[in-house]
Amino acid sequence: MRAQFDVLLILAECIAPSLATLSLASSGDWQTVIGVAADALASQTLQVKSVSNAIPIWNRVLLDLGIANLTLAAKSVLDTITQRLANEVSVPFQGEKRLVRMHHTAVDWIRGLGVRRNISVLQAAKEYPIRVHYNPDGNDYCASSSLFANEIGWNLQLVQRALYGALILDMLFEHEYLSHMLPRNDYLSRDRRG
Repeated sequence: MRAQFDVLLILAECIAPSLATLSLASSGDWQTVIGVAADALASQTLQVKSVSNAIPIWNRVLLDLGIANLTLAAKSVLDTITQRLANEVSVPFQGEKRLVRMHHTAVDWIRGLGVRRNISVLQAAKEYPIRVHYNPDGNDYCASSSLFANEIGWNLQLVQRALYGALILDMLFEHEYLSHMLPRNDYLSRDRRG
């Protein structure tokens, strides 16, 4: 389970910084790359034993014929991801560092939004702890929150969409805070928090 967690998050860590460049270089085919990567990861996750298994999973992406036919500029971006992955795998990797960093990024964004919009509740947003749950079948939401438990939940899922979620962890956490954890906006209906 630990290796599955780390492989998902190391792939997200290595792919995420290149998403914007990949989108420009591949004329919008970045979704194809992420789709192939998500499929490769989901189909192999049960066999994952160590973080170094991220390399053969990524190699499956590079062998895909749709990926092999991308532009030279897109292939250059993929080379950057490949190198980043090789560097990350060569040192001990702990997926929770990405999880915590993206959580901090989300809270900082919310606080910054509060400053920009002069909304004191957002400026003073409390950072809640994260609890990771194992949900291999992906039959629950990828993220959740509980005011009762005072925590944000995140599910390790062994399904295709898990990589998509891992790439945008900060946005998932922003949603949990804005929709569920921050005080209710009295101008909206009872069904809405934001």
